[in-house]
Amino acid sequence: SVNRLMDALKHCADMLFEMRATMLGPKQYYELYMIVFDELQILVRYLKENVQNNPKFGDLYELVQYAGNIVPRLYLMITVGSVYVDLELAPKKAIIEDMLDMCRGVQNPIRGLFLRHYFGFMIKETLSKGESAEMIEFSTRILIENFIEMNKLWVRMQYQGSTREKEKRENERKALKTLVGSVLMRLSQIEGLTKEVYLNNVLNPVLEQIVECNDVIAQEYLIDVVIQAFSEEWHLFTLRNLLDGMSKLRMEVNFRNMMIALVNRFIQAEKDGLNKNNLEEFLQAVISLIEVKVIFNK
Repeated sequence: SVNRLMDALKHCADMLFEMRATMLGPKQYYELYMIVFDELQILVRYLKENVQNNPKFGDLYELVQYAGNIVPRLYLMITVGSVYVDLELAPKKAIIEDMLDMCRGVQNPIRGLFLRHYFGFMIKETLSKGESAEMIEFSTRILIENFIEMNKLWVRMQYQGSTREKEKRENERKALKTLVGSVLMRLSQIEGLTKEVYLNNVLNPVLEQIVECNDVIAQEYLIDVVIQAFSEEWHLFTLRNLLDGMSKLRMEVNFRNMMIALVNRFIQAEKDGLNKNNLEEFLQAVISLIEVKVIFNK
């Protein structure tokens, strides 16, 4: 019934109030997030079974926006909005863009990272389908925007608190790195993504953000994710763009490890059947960049 659903939403809002916690470290906040996530999936299943054929639930997405605090409000919006998207109860692009835009309301780094991770998880099936060129462009744009904002929040953690706690903050950031990296993994899973779209809509803006963030931890980790997440074929097609972006990273970044990881990808690909000429082309490009940029001696 509608009354029981309203009671359930109220209890969810009360539970989600705990996500406002400011005294929890990343590990404790992650444990809280997983408990909340499991509970919200119960609500998702109920909504999918009951909302579609019940006109009384038609305004639910608007209704949850009256939740008093922004953190519970946004988790409820994303939960209900993702159901609307999956069941095609509303224009999915408009709902997804609205949810992404509302995520800007949470600027606390840890809260914001987990909220945006939840958003990305709840819409991943829709964005991965690649039903048309237009949908592929939309999916890449949404994921790139979310990636950029998540990386900014992640980097901002480094500058909070006392300088004496630098090592502690670095360890906390490293504990959360997969939240940011998961967005790049989802970009690699979009069906129908072509090499040209990957270059222009994915790699170029990703590299731009990695360079601009000017953070060693982020640069080392995210370049490694790019190397591991996308195919050797795409790396070969975008090789000079990738290597040029890597040459613009901070001096303290371990370029040698990055290059070893990239070389290993191509060596394995050659064993799996990649054209030997492609491997030679890759190695020549690496040698050329080293000669021009002298990246190992930066």
